Amino acid sequence: PRTPRASRRKQAPGREARSLKGRARKPNMAHNVLAAAVVAVLLRTGRAFYLPGVAPVDYAQDDQIPVKTNSLRSIQTQLPYDYYSLAYCRPPGGPQQSSENLGELLTGDRIETTPYEVFMLKEEYCKTLC
Repeated sequence: PRTPRASRRKQAPGREARSLKGRARKPNMAHNVLAAAVVAVLLRTGRAFYLPGVAPVDYAQDDQIPVKTNSLRSIQTQLPYDYYSLAYCRPPGGPQQSSENLGELLTGDRIETTPYEVFMLKEEYCKTLC
């Protein structure tokens, strides 16, 4: 008669097969340190985010939020157009360049100021711009 494959294995002479059943495994100090590090990393990354080039800004009630514009892009010409090359209202004193980081300059973004006035937690409807 054939025996199952697992039982056909030969054991080294003088050694008994050891079973972990019924035996509690002792926690290893390295496992505890690793588990604590993983938990700390998960807690740290779960409450925050980082978007490269964008720093978070806190606004209080009635603080003015700056509204900026970028260049306009066309799928037909593949060339970017300046936002103010069209008939949009310009801010008093003209639009100011407002690049925030090197990445915006390298990608060709043209960040400029706008005349829009938006305030934190303040509801406004239909306001004349220009």
